[in-house]
Formats: sequence, structure tokens, C-alpha cells
Amino acid sequence: MKLTDAGIRALQPRAETYAVYDEQLKGFGVRVSPAGTKSFTFVFRLNGHKTRLHLGKFPFVSLADARAEAHRAAGVVKGDRKDPRVVREDSEVRNSGGLTITAMTDLYLDSDKFKSGREATRHQFQTVIEDEIRPALGPRPLVTIVPGDLVDWSQGIIDRGAPITANQSFKILRLWNWARRRLVRRGVPPFPLAGYGKPWEGERPRKRHLSPDLIKSFVEAVDEEPRMTAVWWWLMLLNLTRKTETSLLEKHDVIWESERGPYLIIPAEKSKNHQPLFQPLTDYSELLLRLALKHAGDSRWVMPGKKGGPRFQRTGVPGSRVSRRICAKVSPHDLRHTVATILGEIGVEPHLIDALQNHRLPQSTQVTGTYNDALVWAYFNQKREALQQWHQHLDQKILKGTLSDHIRQAVDGPKQFEEAMKLNMKLGPRSDPHRLAAGRRAAVPPRQRRSA
Repeated sequence: MKLTDAGIRALQPRAETYAVYDEQLKGFGVRVSPAGTKSFTFVFRLNGHKTRLHLGKFPFVSLADARAEAHRAAGVVKGDRKDPRVVREDSEVRNSGGLTITAMTDLYLDSDKFKSGREATRHQFQTVIEDEIRPALGPRPLVTIVPGDLVDWSQGIIDRGAPITANQSFKILRLWNWARRRLVRRGVPPFPLAGYGKPWEGERPRKRHLSPDLIKSFVEAVDEEPRMTAVWWWLMLLNLTRKTETSLLEKHDVIWESERGPYLIIPAEKSKNHQPLFQPLTDYSELLLRLALKHAGDSRWVMPGKKGGPRFQRTGVPGSRVSRRICAKVSPHDLRHTVATILGEIGVEPHLIDALQNHRLPQSTQVTGTYNDALVWAYFNQKREALQQWHQHLDQKILKGTLSDHIRQAVDGPKQFEEAMKLNMKLGPRSDPHRLAAGRRAAVPPRQRRSA
């Protein structure tokens, strides 16, 4: 249909956002949201990518002005083969010092703030910046970006079936606020969508509570994990530490003798919330760590990897492997949620559960808490009692008195895969078992082989 003022006013909202396009100018149209908001838009394709240009809201922007802007954009796309969002007034670009999204992200990736983050966080930021932010917004000067541009960008990610990625990308793009504070001389404008919530409101925190039978199956599956990987799983299950904090545990972080008894330390620089954790060790945790140190050799890490560093920091592979063994998806965070739930069921106070999980305590937000180093010892004795309750419950109620046996099997016991590897090496590459295994491996397509 040909867009007219009367026709636009007659458009009614529907359950989902829809667009009506002009029959005279290809790509020019009006989007109508479920709330009744009508926005002019111009859709174009450049270098194989389909992009939407926001032209303003009706009636604040007239149909004639929007059509004229769409004509100019079409000319830029077809004539100059450039992104019309990049072609702006020279005065606007000068006001921002010519700083683009690409330049801003480069400065952030070189900053101390980025380099001081955890390895897993840095990896996530780099991936989102390279895959989502730069391809869509990279060459554009900051001053030329309006709220509608960011709404269209995030909505495009949602429309392709990746709503969680849209929320993560929008959150990471808020490094714009870092640039505004740090790059004062560059005249960085305010973030266009300050105060705007998540692009996709359907995201909910994933909370999975493992049943006692599933916990037992999980423990049996961990028995067959590689030794240092089994130590990693057991430390999280017994002590409620986070996955990356656990994998970065060093030998000097384990204090065996003190007036308060044995405990382990998660330093602030390794903690997710930059808050140190002093976690008491029970007899079961001591047994686990002493067995683990027998296999750690001269490495400074409790769980050393093959190349001299920690065992791992990105943990998808061991999580997928255990999930396949028990035929149910389980993640390190599920263990924290499960143990916290059980602690509440057996009568542990909520503030102690928060302290065990290293959640920020109310006192730490007060002025006195800022200068009080004793906060790291808050509820230390009560935490030890709570952990003993949890370990006793795990041993007696869930594992029927076999907790110590499972810990020894996981760290010191014989492993089926190790026996198979020894047999394979003994028989040699010409043996029938080796040829059968190699044949099965070669028959699996590469994509399936990586996910197996």
C-alpha cells in the first residue's frame, strides 16, 4: 500500500510488532508495536547483511520527512555502497572526536578494567564484541547513534532466535558508560538507552535443584572422571565454591593449621564479586584435598593442567560429559543451588547460606564494613557447623555412608578409561580393538565428533 497520513493513523496494534511497507519506495515502511507506537523504518541490504534504519516516531516525524530521509538513505546504499547510518553531518562527527563503536571497544579491550577481569569474562566480552557489536555498529560514530538504532539492533538478534544473546550483547554494550567516564576529552555522548531494561524480558534465572537420586547418580559419574576433574567437581559439591574460583585454587590458598582450624581462601582477585572468601574445611574436604595434592606434583595449582597452568577455566566439556553419563543436564551452578536448597531444608539460616556462597553480606555495604577486614571471618564457626551438617546429610541420607569411599575412588581409585588406555597401548595400533576404535572414530562426522 502507499503510505499516507490517514492510512498510518488507521493502523491498529496487534499482539506482536508488525510492519507495513510503502509500495513506491522499497524498504520504507512503518512498524507498529503492541503498545500502539508507530515508527518509520527503512530496511536495506548491504554486503549481504539485512539492516533496519530507524527514522523516527509518527507523528513527531512527519511522513514527508521520513520519506525524504529514506530516499537519501537509499541513494547512499545504491550509489555509494555505504551504510546510511554512518553518513552523518560532519559537525556531529567532530563533536565526538570521530570516536566510533570500533574505536571505543578497542580502547576498552586495552584498558586495565578489561584486563583485570576473569579469563572467562574476558572471553565472553571479546566474543560478543566481535560477533554482535562490531559487525552491526562498528563503523558508526557514537554521536550518530539514536535509541531506535539500538532497539532495532537488539530486536534483530531476538528475531534470529537468540534472545539471551541479545540481552548479553546489550549488557556488554553498556561499556559505553565506561567510555563516557574515562574518555572525557573525546566528548562521548550519554548512552542512548540509559535506564532501558533488557531487550528480551522473557529471560529467567535457571534454577535447578537436583533430587537425592540424581545427586547419587552424579557422584557415581564423577567417580569415573579424570582425577583432577573429579577433584574440581567434589570441591564445588562439598564447599559451594564457584567453578572458576575452584579451578584457580592454589596450594598456598589451603591453610592446614590455624587457631580456627583448616580452611581454604578464595582471594578477592579470583572471586566473581571481588570479595574474599575464607571457607572452613571439614574432615571430608581435608581428605579430598590431601588426596588431590598427592597427584598435583610440583605444580603450584591444586588441580594442575597439562601445560603447567590450572586444569581449566571454561568448563563446558566436563559438564557435558557428566550430563551424558547421568542422562540429565547438570552444571556447576546447579550444585550451588542444590546445596543451598538442602541447607535451608535442614535448618541452616539464610544469612549463613549466603555467607557460604560468598554472597555480599549486608555489613559489607556499610561504611564501617569497607574498612573492617574482620568481615571475611564473619560467621566462620557457624559456617563450619553448617558444612558439617551438609556433609553428614550427604553421607548418611543420600550416599548411605559411602561418602569417603566415593572421594577415594574419584581421586585415587582405578578408572575404566585409564585401564582401556593401558590395554590399547599394550596391544598396539595393529590390534583388533585399536582398529575397531579407530574405525568408529573415523566414521563419526567432525561436527558430531566435537559434540560427542
